[in-house]
Amino acid sequence: FITLFITPALAQNSEEYVAILTAELDTTVDPHARIDLKIQIEEVRYNMDADAGKLMAKEAHSVNHFEAEGKCLGNVGFILSREGKRDEAIEYYHQALDIYRITGSGPGIAGVYNDLAGIYSDINELEFALEYYETSLLIYTDLQDSFGMAMVSHNIASQYLQAED
Repeated sequence: FITLFITPALAQNSEEYVAILTAELDTTVDPHARIDLKIQIEEVRYNMDADAGKLMAKEAHSVNHFEAEGKCLGNVGFILSREGKRDEAIEYYHQALDIYRITGSGPGIAGVYNDLAGIYSDINELEFALEYYETSLLIYTDLQDSFGMAMVSHNIASQYLQAED
C-alpha cells in the first residue's frame, strides 16, 4: 500500500509509473491487489477499452472484489459514453451503482450519479441530469468530500447555464 501512495510522487512520467506498477504486479500474489494494480495501470495509460474493462470486472467478481468490479463497470460506462454508446453506458453505470450500493461505497455511488448526470446532460435531459447531480452532491456533502462537492456544484452550474437559467 505504501508503494501505491508514494510511487506516483516519485515517478517522472506515466510510463515510468506504469513500469513500476507492472513490476509490482509481477510480484504480487494477492488477487485483490493484482486487480487493483491492473486497474491502475489501465487508468494511467488511459487506453482501456470496453472489452478489457468487462473482462477485468468479471475477474474482480470471480475473487469477490466487488469494489474493483464496480470501478471496472464504471470505467466501461465511461468508455462507452465517450464512444457515443450512451444507452449501453447507462446500463453499465447502473450495474456499477448496484454494486456500490451493496458494498456501501459512498464515493462510488456519488461518482456514478455524477457520471450518469453527465450523460443525461449530453442528451438534453435536464430533469434527469439535475436529479442525478443533486443526488451526487448530497452524497459528497454527507461524506464531507470538498473536491466532490466542488466538482458536482460546477456541473450543476454548467447545467443551469446550458439551460440559460
